[in-house]
Amino acid sequence: MRTLTLILVVLSTSLLLGESSVKLNLMPVPQKFILLDGTYRLQEDFTIAVKGPDDARIYKGATRALRRLSGRTGLFFPQDFITTDSPKDGDMLIVVKRTGEIKLGEDESYTLNVSPSGIELTAETDIGALRGLETFLQLLDADEKGYFFPEIIIEDEPRFPWRGLLID
Repeated sequence: MRTLTLILVVLSTSLLLGESSVKLNLMPVPQKFILLDGTYRLQEDFTIAVKGPDDARIYKGATRALRRLSGRTGLFFPQDFITTDSPKDGDMLIVVKRTGEIKLGEDESYTLNVSPSGIELTAETDIGALRGLETFLQLLDADEKGYFFPEIIIEDEPRFPWRGLLID
């Protein structure tokens, strides 16, 4: 009986974790992801572009993400700050449809698509884009050739409409 219970637990857990057997160190675990075989190699000329409303929150968040990425890799990127005057094309494109409100039930969903040719983060609100930037930073990995991001497609949104202490 215990053996049967153990087998059922292992099988159900493996089905719930996603389609890929590769472990990702993401917290929280995205609702949907497809891990592919390629990688996006990070170079010193990496840039981030933002398309969407002229909201200071997303520009500050993108600048902070770029600086954190620089700190983790030791690479010096050409952009100091990401502003409304920054180029609208880059290695990473952040597309935001509208400025979000800090309220219960606000749309915080995002889609992150990392391919060998570039990275695209799309969100309904700037709040969702900020959530996606955190996931993006967690994907950073390294090998003997340098730093890279795995080729992946992530569709995520909060499981609950509220945020709090997040003690799980």
